[in-house]
Amino acid sequence: MPVPLHVLFVEDRPSDVDLLLFELRRSGYEVTWQRVDEEPDYREQLRPDLDVILTDYNLPQFDATTALQILHETGLDIPFIVVSASIPEEFAVEMMKQGAADYLLKDRLGRLGAAIDSALQKHQVREARRKAEEALRESEARHRAISELSSDYAYSLYISPDGSVVSEWITDAFMRITGFTLDEVSARGGWMSLVHPADRERLESRWQDLLAGCSTTAELRVATRSGGFRTIRDRARPVYDPATGRVHRIYGAAEDITQQRLLEEQLRHSQKMEAIGRLAGGVAHDFNNTLSVIRGYTEFALEDLPPDTPLREDLEEIRKAADRASSLTRQLLAFSRKQVLAPHDVSIRELIQGVERMTRRVIGEDIELETRFSPGLDTVFIDSGQMEQVLLNLVVNARDAMPGGGRLTISTGSVEPDELFIARHPEARPEPYVVVEVSDTGCGMTREVLQRVFEPFFTTKEAGKGTGLGLATVYGTIQQSGGFITVYSEPNLGTTFKLYLPCITSRPPETGSATGTSGAGHASETVLLVEDEAEVRKLTFRLLSRYGYRILEAASAEEALALARHHRNPIHLLLTDLVLPGMPSRELIEELRRMHPEARLLLTSGYPDEVLVGRGLIQPGEMLLQKPFTAQDLARKVRGALDRIPDPLR
Repeated sequence: MPVPLHVLFVEDRPSDVDLLLFELRRSGYEVTWQRVDEEPDYREQLRPDLDVILTDYNLPQFDATTALQILHETGLDIPFIVVSASIPEEFAVEMMKQGAADYLLKDRLGRLGAAIDSALQKHQVREARRKAEEALRESEARHRAISELSSDYAYSLYISPDGSVVSEWITDAFMRITGFTLDEVSARGGWMSLVHPADRERLESRWQDLLAGCSTTAELRVATRSGGFRTIRDRARPVYDPATGRVHRIYGAAEDITQQRLLEEQLRHSQKMEAIGRLAGGVAHDFNNTLSVIRGYTEFALEDLPPDTPLREDLEEIRKAADRASSLTRQLLAFSRKQVLAPHDVSIRELIQGVERMTRRVIGEDIELETRFSPGLDTVFIDSGQMEQVLLNLVVNARDAMPGGGRLTISTGSVEPDELFIARHPEARPEPYVVVEVSDTGCGMTREVLQRVFEPFFTTKEAGKGTGLGLATVYGTIQQSGGFITVYSEPNLGTTFKLYLPCITSRPPETGSATGTSGAGHASETVLLVEDEAEVRKLTFRLLSRYGYRILEAASAEEALALARHHRNPIHLLLTDLVLPGMPSRELIEELRRMHPEARLLLTSGYPDEVLVGRGLIQPGEMLLQKPFTAQDLARKVRGALDRIPDPLR
C-alpha cells in the first residue's frame, strides 16, 4: 500500500520534478507536492505538515545553503535533502554539518527512496525524543511550581501564539473551594470567568504581565455555586517555549484565604471600635466638665432669680438641655467601657422577670412578648442597673423594627465553648457563659447595616428619632462586664441579639439523658449536610466524621438533591441550614422525602424556633440546632434526631 508523502520541491526545472516524482512513486510513495523556485514562495510554503524538502543546490534566485538557513530560522524540523546535477564534495559535507539529512546527484536517483526512508526514520526518532524531553520538562516545571507555590489548588494554562488559552488543567481542590465541577468551569470559559467583576480589570493587567514573562501574585474573589465569593491568593509564573521564545504555558497555584481575611476584618473592626471608644471616652469626659460648668452656673442663676421672672423659664430649658447632653455622655462612656459599674451576683432569670412589666409598657399592645428560661447556669457578676438598661435598649430597637406588630422573645440559655465555638468567636474564653437572647420578627437588617450596627451615632432611624447610641451602649456594657455580643439578621427575617456573660459558678448545665457523645465514635449512619457557609460546613463535616458518621456535603439545595439522586444507599439524616441560597429549604425537604423517605431531619439556624415558626420556616415538632453551636450540641442533637421515634423528616 503506497505511503503518503508531502514534498516541497525547491527546483526551477519542472522536468527535473517529474523525474523525482517518478522515482518516488516507484519507491512506493503516494506523493502530494508543491514546487517553488524563489525565496518568498519558499518561505510561504514552509509548514509543519511537510514530510520532506527536496532542493536543487543552485537556483537562479537563491541556493540550498540559504534555504536550509531559512528552515532553521522557522524552528521547523523537516528532513532536508539536496538533489543536484553537480555539487562539490566539500559543499555537500558542509551542508550535512549544517543539518541536511542527505545529498544526491540527479544521475544517481536510484537511492532516493532509501535516502527519504532513512531521513524520515531519523526524524521520527528525533521527534519522539523531543516530545519526551518537553513532557519531562513540563512535568518537572509543573511539580516544581506546585511544590514552590504550595497551595489549596494548582492549575496550568496552554497559551496559543495569539495569547489565548487553548487548554486548561486544574486540580480537584478547586471544586471543593467553589462548588463547581471541572466540566462546569470549562463550560463557563475557564476558572478566570469566575472572578468577581470588580477584579476583572486587575486580572487583565495581570494577564498581560504574565504574557510578557513576569511572575505575579494577586488576591481575587471567585464565585461559588452558593452565590457567594471566596477570596484566593493566586500566584502564577510563565514558562517559555525554547523553540519559539514565547510564553506557551502558565503554571499557577492558589490558596483560599477567605477565613484569614474574615479574621483580619474582625480584627480591624475590633480596632476601629476600640479607637472610637477611646475617642468617645475622651470627648465624653471633657464634655462632662463643660456640662458641669453650664449646669452649675445655671443653678446659681436660678437660685438668685425671683420665682415670677420670665428669665427663669429660659434657664430651666438650658438646664434640661444640659441634662439631655449629660445622658448622651453617659452613653458614650458606656460604649467606651469607662462608666463606673457596681457589679454583684445577679440571677439573669430574676433580672428579666423584674424588667418584664416595664418591657410590656414599652413595646405596646400590638407586639406579643414571650419570656423563656432554661434550667442550669443563671448567675452572673454584673451591674444589674446597667444590664436592665441593656435589655431596654434592645427592646426599644425591636419595637421600632416591628411598626406593624410582631413577636418579641427574651430567653436564656448557657454554653460551654469548645474549639469549634472559640474558632468562630475569638473573643470567647473556655469558660461557661450564660446566654441572654433577644429576638424579634421585625424588618431585619442588611449586611451593610450589620457591619456598623454597634458604632456610636450610626442609626437607620429618621432624624430626631434616635441618637445612634443605644446599641453602642449595649456593646460597651457587655464588653466591660467581661462578655461579648453577636447579632444575626436578614432582611424580612427579623433580628436576634445574643449576649454572652461569664458565669460565676462551675455548676454544669442540665443536659438531659442523652449526652450526644455516648457511642458517637461508633456511629455509622449517613448524614446529608447542607450548609452554604464554607467554614461552618467544613467544621461540621470534621466533627461528624470524628464521631463516625458518613457525610455527604452540599453547598446548596440543588447540589444536595443531585447527591441524593445518585446515592443508592439510605440517607439517615438531612442536616440543613434553614436559609439557603436558591431553592427554599422547604422544597429541599419535600423533594428528599420523596427520594429517601427513611431520612430524618435536623435544621440549623441562628434564629430561635419561635421566630422561625412565626415565619412558617419550621413546622411544629421539627428539631432545631441553633447557631452558634458547640461540638457537644451538635453530637447530642444529631444523635437525638436519629434516635427519635416520630415520623421521618420530623
